Order: sequence, then structure tokens, then C-alpha cells
Amino acid sequence: MEKVDVMEMVNPYLVRLKKCISLGWSDYWDLYRAVLHEHSKIARAVLIRDHIVGRVRREFDSDNSVRILEKKNGLFLLEICKKVLVRFKKFDSKKLSSNIPTKQSSMFLRQLTIPGFGKDRINLNAGYTPTYDWASIDGIFITHPNGINRISWFVDLGEMVPVQSVVEIFPSPEPAKERVRLKAVIDSDRKEGKNGADS
Repeated sequence: MEKVDVMEMVNPYLVRLKKCISLGWSDYWDLYRAVLHEHSKIARAVLIRDHIVGRVRREFDSDNSVRILEKKNGLFLLEICKKVLVRFKKFDSKKLSSNIPTKQSSMFLRQLTIPGFGKDRINLNAGYTPTYDWASIDGIFITHPNGINRISWFVDLGEMVPVQSVVEIFPSPEPAKERVRLKAVIDSDRKEGKNGADS
């Protein structure tokens, strides 16, 4: 199936998918901001993925046009139009998903049928790339894997469906409040010979 045909099926869901990924990222920072320095990159990716999955559950749970598919081993997929399976991942700078190498993940990446999830499905990854310091999301993408460490195409959701996705780890300090004295007070001080100086 061509990219244009796949995206025609997925297009009605792109804004909601991006929202789930963006908010899942925000949920992680909101909950773990005080201890994020204790998390390894692997722990961050796992926790962020879990928060994204939680957002997907809430967003699509009552939507009869899609199905949420799960396995006890942790595989979580969103099925769209009974044709497309979407998995949620962290991407590296080449937009490749981070995977623990298993038979199941290998089958997904090679566009093979995963037992129990229907035949002739298109497998897609939806996810994010963090900035180098993990301070914010660098991009949110849909990718079409085509083997181990290969993708045949990707879509940048940042260009297609703008959604605020940047979260600061350390918020900027509030600007100092400017000290304002009312004119009547200044005039009164001058008449009394204070020249506006504080007593």
C-alpha cells in the first residue's frame, strides 16, 4: 500500500495522536520534575511511553472507529480502519524506534503479521524525538518501518498539525516587578522637601 493510501486512512486521527504524544510527554515532566535527574534515558523513555499509552486509552476508549489491542507482554497497538496498526515509541535522530530486540518487535518492523492481530495490516510507529538534553520534544512523527533499522517514509506531525509540545524542565524565573509610585505621592514628597527619597 502506498504512503498516500495509508495516510488517507490515518489522517482523521493525526491531531488526536499528536495530542496524546504531546500530553503524555507533559504528564511525565509534571509528575517527575523533582527527580528526573535520577532517571536514566531508558527509564524516561519507558515512563513517557506509558503516559502516552494512558492518553491514547482515554482519548480513543469510546471511539468505535478504532480498536485498542494489547498483549500481556506489554504490546499496545491502536488499530485504525482494520487496516493500520499504530505503536507508540521514542525515536532517535534518524527517526528509528528504540526497541528491545524480540521476535515480536522484529516482525512488526518487517511488516509481518503478528499472531492475534489480524492479517494484512500496515504497521506504523507514532512517537517523538527528544532534544539532546531531553528538555523538550524535538519532533513528533509517524514512521513506516521497513525492516530492522530502516524506514521507508515518515510524516512530520509538527508540520501538519501544530500542537504546543514544548515543556521546560526549569521554568524561566518571573521578571522582577517594577516598583511604581503614584504621582500624587511623589508630588506630596516634593512639597515636604523629601525630593522623592524614601524616608
